[in-house]
Amino acid sequence: MSTLRPIVFGLVGSMLVVCHASQINSAPPLTPVETALKDAYAREFGESIEKPPIHSDPTNGGCKGRDPHLTTTAYLRTSPRTARLLYLYTTLDAGTVVRKAGVASVVIPAGTFRVLTVIVRHPATVRNVDLANWEAAQAKINQDHATVAASRGLATPIVIFENTNLLVDPLDVANPSAASSVRDTAERKGFSPASYQFVVSINLNPARPEGGFAGTEGFVYMGNYSKWSRPLTSAEWINVANAVYHHEIAHHWGWPGTHDWAPRCGRPPVDQPFIVPPVLFGWEDVDGDRIPEILDPTPYGRSQ
Repeated sequence: MSTLRPIVFGLVGSMLVVCHASQINSAPPLTPVETALKDAYAREFGESIEKPPIHSDPTNGGCKGRDPHLTTTAYLRTSPRTARLLYLYTTLDAGTVVRKAGVASVVIPAGTFRVLTVIVRHPATVRNVDLANWEAAQAKINQDHATVAASRGLATPIVIFENTNLLVDPLDVANPSAASSVRDTAERKGFSPASYQFVVSINLNPARPEGGFAGTEGFVYMGNYSKWSRPLTSAEWINVANAVYHHEIAHHWGWPGTHDWAPRCGRPPVDQPFIVPPVLFGWEDVDGDRIPEILDPTPYGRSQ
């Protein structure tokens, strides 16, 4: 006689999760550090985070002169696209809260994002033929997300970028670093910026070395941060894509401007090309139900 095993179906975002009930593992008992963090979330924010995500690096990323800290984050959905973000820095034993922050609304780091990129032509650095290298770099970003998802047993990526690119002349955009100016240019060219979650401006002006930033309402600006004065190689276009998608868009997901969720001083990120450990974006299962927390209807072991 065969034994019937119940099957559990769950719809998480656009992903159908199917598993046998016997395959769902309950989370192991909390460690003393996890217990201390659970208590800290309740005390500092009044929230039940039963199984907190943790990033802890006793070496402090090679940074000198500062005590290492443990970082924990929690995304609590407020809409299909947004979440309230909580995070704590504590001592490594979680006995003392060093700093806390609550951000009322951030973009959830999950789902399919439509991205419109406006690239300013500059004869010395950006030509029409460079568009192919940029598109290949964008494909690499999507492959990065596919790889991190597959390494965690997921059939589909947690994050997917659908990209549209527009090359414009410098005279077409009054101010490449101003969101309103870039959006006006896109509209004049027949695009509707409102239909994109992110609008990116890339301005590799050889006469103006500058960095980039994450603005309001999904805007990203990227200047000539490497002082290029010649056409970029394919590897350098990947570097630009990393700066846009793995760095600046991460700020829209709540990564703070202090860049210290996982400090790095002279060392590359452990989770390259990602600048932040995936667990802090909710891309791992920490509560034992085999669903990454950012996709979980009951994240961090919370009740429905």
